[in-house]
Amino acid sequence: MEIIQTSDPRVIKIKPVTGCSRLTGMVFGAPFLLVGILIILLPVFKPGEFSGGHASAITVGGALFAMAGAVMAFRRYGVTIDMHERAVIRWWGVVFPLRKSRFMVDEYTDVKVGPGVKQGEKITGDSSYPVVLKGPADKEAKLVYVKGHKEAKAMASRVAEFTGLNT
Repeated sequence: MEIIQTSDPRVIKIKPVTGCSRLTGMVFGAPFLLVGILIILLPVFKPGEFSGGHASAITVGGALFAMAGAVMAFRRYGVTIDMHERAVIRWWGVVFPLRKSRFMVDEYTDVKVGPGVKQGEKITGDSSYPVVLKGPADKEAKLVYVKGHKEAKAMASRVAEFTGLNT
């Protein structure tokens, strides 16, 4: 994950670093998408072989396959921190944001690094660590997962500095 300073000095975005993970999504997602589209079109090209419920079942199955491929190939996610509104917006979507979660900075007191997500049986140096907003009464909001503890601490420190929260 990387922090991107926008043209507005009071707004930053946190997005995944493009590269291998982005390419992996495209490589695995595109075949699912294409096969799903072909399955959807199968009853159109061979109408005599599929009748009634069979054509509908094939079309639904193809649509599900194509949607899974589209999500893998074109998913997007990130976090926007807007200090004009004192808000943190976590979003995800396919091609463009479809779902947003909004958290008010004033409801939290700290930015911390959560426990590592296990890779198999143990936590390793390559494990992912959540950067978390913490508030009173165990209130928390996970912002992003960062690979490596040192990188997660740096991200939490930068977010805390930008928002004025404690680390």
